[in-house]
Amino acid sequence: MINKIKKIIKMPKTKRKTQLLPGICIMLLLCCTGCAQKKSGAVSGYADAKNGVAVVCEYVTLNGMEEGVAYGSGFFVGEEGKDPQYLVTNHHVIADYLYFGAGQQSSFTDDDGNSYVLKSSVRVYFDSRNYVEAYVVGYNEAADVAVLRLAEPTGQRCALTLCSPTEEMVGSSVYAIGYPGIADNPVVDPVTTWGLSNITYTSGIISRLTTTSGSGVQNIQIDVSIGHGNSGGPIVNEQGVVVGISASGLTNSQDEKAVYAVNIDEVLTLLKLHSVPHTMASDSRTGGSRVLLLAAAGAAVLVILIIVFAALSKKKNTPGQSAEPVHANPATPTPPVAAPSAAQPDASAASARTLPHRITIYLLGQCCGVKMDTVFCLGLSRGKAVLA
Repeated sequence: MINKIKKIIKMPKTKRKTQLLPGICIMLLLCCTGCAQKKSGAVSGYADAKNGVAVVCEYVTLNGMEEGVAYGSGFFVGEEGKDPQYLVTNHHVIADYLYFGAGQQSSFTDDDGNSYVLKSSVRVYFDSRNYVEAYVVGYNEAADVAVLRLAEPTGQRCALTLCSPTEEMVGSSVYAIGYPGIADNPVVDPVTTWGLSNITYTSGIISRLTTTSGSGVQNIQIDVSIGHGNSGGPIVNEQGVVVGISASGLTNSQDEKAVYAVNIDEVLTLLKLHSVPHTMASDSRTGGSRVLLLAAAGAAVLVILIIVFAALSKKKNTPGQSAEPVHANPATPTPPVAAPSAAQPDASAASARTLPHRITIYLLGQCCGVKMDTVFCLGLSRGKAVLA
């Protein structure tokens, strides 16, 4: 392949342009299309939404002895296509961290005169052995939501897209994603915990949207099964877009149960208050439409270039003809030249077809990661467009 590229580079400039221009145009167009697909997000459905979920765990250090207090789930938010730095969870998941000083070291003495040094922390786990520390940006205790920040953006998870639920969504399917503690029971005894492969899904529907009297907190009643450890995890729709946060379940004396999620609108208020970057479903669709529009415009320009190039090539390669043919010897007419048979295609046509095709595939494979068997190129041969 490299030798073929070198061979084209050694060609005369005019012929080199003839060979390379169509392939380069197609290559640029496919690069734009590939970028559009990449920027559409790592989440294409609810099954992919786990790529934005992690474990949130509280720790308390007492006189040098560290102990995990409680844990839940959380999900990342941020700009589309960028490594996220912020994540959302329930307030009650990090309540003990706040109660024990929110990361500030404190000292106290009990009634017996014993002295203690206490410090709390929050960690975000990507698996049981891989974690980073997180810090609280803001929270709303009444709505049971909190926003955390990592010291640096992470490439181990992606940001999820958000969407405000509407009455039209009542009755539609939703999924709870997270790390319920009951899933890692001694009977199952999984060899790994808290990784992507350990995330669980439960499904159901949106039963209704509610507003709590007095506080005005917005919730979503769902019939999805959630347990301890699911708290703070996302409730997503079929497209993997977050509409709520797993929060709580209530059971009465008749063993009847109602499950609630915090409406994502409560989170949006907190995100906007602290200028936390996030992506809404409408923003994501708009961005994708703009890129597709640019790709369509590029395709139109490409077609025009091919037409113009074909016309110029035809004009250059077609010799002038007189009204009547003139022969050197009228008594012995020159026999007509037979057209090339189908079994022996014109070498220049094959070259025009093959080289741009090969070069484009090579460059795309090296630079863009486009699958080789999906690439098609247009070559030009004697003023005719040839689909390779």
